[in-house]
Amino acid sequence: MMNSVEVLSHFERHEVRSWRQRTLLELDAAFGQGREEWIAAFLMHFESWCSRLLEKQQKGEKGKIGYISYHLLRTRLQENEAVYLVEGMDDTWWLDKQPYQGYYAADWAFSSWMKCKQELLFAAHSYSGRIRDPQLEKIARKECEHFHRYVIELIRLAMPRAAKLDAYQRLQREEVFEVRVGEYMDHSVVVYKEDRRQRESEHVREWIRERHENDYAYEAYEHFDLAGEHAAGLDFRYSTFHKCNLKQIDMRWSMMVGTRWEECFLQQADLSESLVHGACFGGSNMRGVNLQKIMGGRSREASTHWVMPSLDAVSFVHTDLREADLSYADIPQADFSFADLRGGILHGANLEGAILCNANLSDAELQGTNLRYADLRGTDLTNANLEGADLTGAIVECAVRPSGE
Repeated sequence: MMNSVEVLSHFERHEVRSWRQRTLLELDAAFGQGREEWIAAFLMHFESWCSRLLEKQQKGEKGKIGYISYHLLRTRLQENEAVYLVEGMDDTWWLDKQPYQGYYAADWAFSSWMKCKQELLFAAHSYSGRIRDPQLEKIARKECEHFHRYVIELIRLAMPRAAKLDAYQRLQREEVFEVRVGEYMDHSVVVYKEDRRQRESEHVREWIRERHENDYAYEAYEHFDLAGEHAAGLDFRYSTFHKCNLKQIDMRWSMMVGTRWEECFLQQADLSESLVHGACFGGSNMRGVNLQKIMGGRSREASTHWVMPSLDAVSFVHTDLREADLSYADIPQADFSFADLRGGILHGANLEGAILCNANLSDAELQGTNLRYADLRGTDLTNANLEGADLTGAIVECAVRPSGE
């Protein structure tokens, strides 16, 4: 017969784990379908909150803002209220004695969790009363962390749009400004950052050459000339690069999850074998870039095992990728809408479910490329080599076919 510790361990392995996988897979699917609606609701909240904060600034009741923080309130969650405390703070952060406060409701993320205790209580019945209520409460508190991660991801996705709102633009902000999401008086992560300090490119080069672990993620790189720099193997996750000259930069084997590249010059850069889940390169010049064996995206088949909130596929919308090398890239569902891939090398790449609408793939090498279920409507395939390519289920209506087909 199992003792109390073994009973609890068995319950967590079999009942809690099963509930977690089922519930979070359902939330993940709902997140993929409903996030635009949830983002729109967040933007309404954010605009209203910024407007009220702006009024405070205009009245001289609040100075420049260095941080906007979203804090999960666990005490309210225990009362079945999925509420985040929103605080606008100066550059002293937690030491700000008069933060401007508001609230953000995240019922969309926690509605399933709110039924957690009842469902686990029902499952505990088979253990003949050996799982106590305090133990269930503790398990439920721990499980809420997974749902909290979806709020982090939603706010991260929403902030580039939120930053364009008039009320936000009119706020007085510090040169270094961050939006963070976390738990109250506990760990938080950066989901958006601005850095308007006048930093010289050479100083940034020296900083990168120092190769400090974890120093380069969640950063804002603005108007820097880093052409030819060696930055291989560094962690740049969730950073933004805006109007940077990165020609011939070496960024092989790098962590680029969630990065945004806005009007950057990446001609002949080497980004090969990097992780690019959720990265957005739209509108950048990537002519001749080396993207061999990059990885990012999810297979078309639904996952049966939840690990983390689903990240977007990599985006190359309106990107200049002429003569780029994407051979053996593993980027299912990537978005190449209106991209210029003339003369590109894509042989052996996994582009299953990719969006290639109105892309130009003339003279591209697509031998052995996985294009299953890809959307090729309006794609120019003139003189493209499709020998051995898998086009099962692909949408090819109105595509300009290769010569001779």
